[in-house]
Amino acid sequence: LGFSLDSTTTRAVAKTFGQVPGYLLNQYAMDLHKYETGDHLRVATTNSAQWGWVIDQEDTSEESRVWNQTSQASNQLFVLKLSTADGVGGVGVMSEVGSIEADAKAGGLGLPNEIIYAVRFFGEIGYVVTFERTDPFYTLDLKDPSEPKIVGELKVSGFSSYLHPITSGSSQHILAVGQEADEEGQILGVQISLFDVTKMEEPQLLSRYVVEDSKNEYSSSDSLYDYHAFRYLAESKKLIIPLKVRDYSTDGYGNNFDGFVVYDIAKDIDDVNGISPSLKVSHVEASNMSSRYHCWYSATLPSRSLVFNGNLTTIKGHTVVSTSLATGDELWTYDVDANRDTNDGCYNWW
Repeated sequence: LGFSLDSTTTRAVAKTFGQVPGYLLNQYAMDLHKYETGDHLRVATTNSAQWGWVIDQEDTSEESRVWNQTSQASNQLFVLKLSTADGVGGVGVMSEVGSIEADAKAGGLGLPNEIIYAVRFFGEIGYVVTFERTDPFYTLDLKDPSEPKIVGELKVSGFSSYLHPITSGSSQHILAVGQEADEEGQILGVQISLFDVTKMEEPQLLSRYVVEDSKNEYSSSDSLYDYHAFRYLAESKKLIIPLKVRDYSTDGYGNNFDGFVVYDIAKDIDDVNGISPSLKVSHVEASNMSSRYHCWYSATLPSRSLVFNGNLTTIKGHTVVSTSLATGDELWTYDVDANRDTNDGCYNWW
């Protein structure tokens, strides 16, 4: 549903609507772009797999019924032209002018049963990541709204959840955060990838950093689904993301980590070893994660970071920390729950 904004009355008035099958991953799955032929909405959606009771054709008794998948998940992209004419009630109807269909055999987005994990539109270029066991990274040519097409595909392990564009001279790159996975699609933990998309027809994985080096650990990052938690400093080529690492090798909280990590993206962005951690900012000592040793509140702060005058300020969980990016020295820490009364109820850090 599209609205026009009336600056004189500060009202939003419905002006156009359109309908496509499937569901949207997030806000990046929709993009409004102005072509020579008018305004168009590009939409990437996923059709969910369907499940139901299946009856054996030879044995139709109730006992033969089994709960099984009746249709596979699929993905598609639609280009809708916004209507300039008023329709019923003054609301126009968007018309579909182009699409990449869900049929994988016909060159659709993803293999059968894969779903969209990331999507971004940049002008007349698009990127889509699908996943079930591997991560097909697709590059899309959207120059002609009536004929969107897949022009490149790269299969790598795991998947990306957020795609961030980087321009380096005449080269185009995508910095991505997501999860690594094994050959069976089992999630292993946070990974950071750098893709070269200068040649749309031949996307390449330049570098990848995987957080875990042990099967006894599991990592996650809010930046995978909360993109305000992702920060890339273009001039210094530093990536700053929140990170949680859970260590299951010992009882209690052991070597657990919750905080932020700063990664250097190589000055020569085409360096195959171009991603490396340079600074870790812990927001809590592992020994204080239990409510037995510290009285934490049930609510937590959202993960955010900001940089000012060379100092990094990070917000996460129950603390705010300021750190020098140059030296890595902690400048100050503010514990939001420092003076909590135990009578109010105490919770673990996580």
